[in-house]
Amino acid sequence: MLREHLQIMTQDKMTEVINFFNDCDKTQPFSIHNISKIARKEYGILPGDWYNPSQISLILSTLNQSYLENKINLSFLIFNSGNLFFDQIIEVMMNGKGVTYCNCPAVKKQLICDKCNNSERSIGLVLLTRIGLDSPEEKYLHVLGEMMKFKQFKGVIGGKPGKALYFLGLHNESSFIYLDPHYVQTANGDIHQIKQSYFCGSFRTCKAKNIDPSVGISYYLRNLTELNQFYAEIIKLRETYQDDFFIWASNETPSYLTKSIRISKCF
Repeated sequence: MLREHLQIMTQDKMTEVINFFNDCDKTQPFSIHNISKIARKEYGILPGDWYNPSQISLILSTLNQSYLENKINLSFLIFNSGNLFFDQIIEVMMNGKGVTYCNCPAVKKQLICDKCNNSERSIGLVLLTRIGLDSPEEKYLHVLGEMMKFKQFKGVIGGKPGKALYFLGLHNESSFIYLDPHYVQTANGDIHQIKQSYFCGSFRTCKAKNIDPSVGISYYLRNLTELNQFYAEIIKLRETYQDDFFIWASNETPSYLTKSIRISKCF
C-alpha cells in the first residue's frame, strides 16, 4: 500500500519504505518494538502472543497517525462488525471539507462527483468482519473471493486458528495465497544488505475453508475516482449476492452509530 501510495519507482525509494519496518531501529514507525509497545499498553498483549485482525489493524493505524499520516497524506479508516459507511470515507478523504453537489451528467452513477470535488487524503481501508462462527461458511468464502478481485484490494488480515497470516489473493479459486510473518530471518540493521529478504521468491497457499473466520479486508483508495470505482463494485456485489453479502454498506452512517462505529479517522 505504501509503495503504491508513494508511487515508488526507484530502488532508493523502495529502501526508504522498507526502512519504515526496520526492527533494528526503534524510531521507525512500524518496527516490532513500536508494535509491541502499543499492543501491551492498549490490549495487554505480550511479545509472542497472537494479534487478531482488529488489534493489529488498530495498532498500525495508531502508528501511521503518529509518524506518517500528515507527512504523506495517507489515513487509515477501520470499520468493525461488517459495516461500511461511505460518508465517513468521504469526510476523511476531503479532510473535513464540505462536498460540492452538482448536476454533472456522470454524478447520477457516482457516490461523489470527482470533477467538482478533490480529495486531500488517500485512504487505507480495513473492513473487519466474521464470515462464520467456528469456521468460514462456503457462501461467504465465495463472496470474499469476489471482493479480493477488486482493483483496490490490498490483502486480507487473517490466518489459521492461533496463527496470523496475510492473504494476498486467490489460487485456483479454492485456495488463498499468503505471507507468513512467522518466517524467521537473520536480523540486520543495514536495510541495504537485507533488502531482498523483504521480497518472496515463491508463494504459499492454504485451503480457503481452513482459515479463521475473523478477517480484515483491506483496500487502498488513492482519490475520489477510485472511491467511486470501489463504491460501484460494492453495490454490484450487494445486488448480486443479497443476503450472502456479509458487508452492510450504506451511504450514510445511521444516527445511532455516529462516532461510535467510527474506530479511526486515524484515531
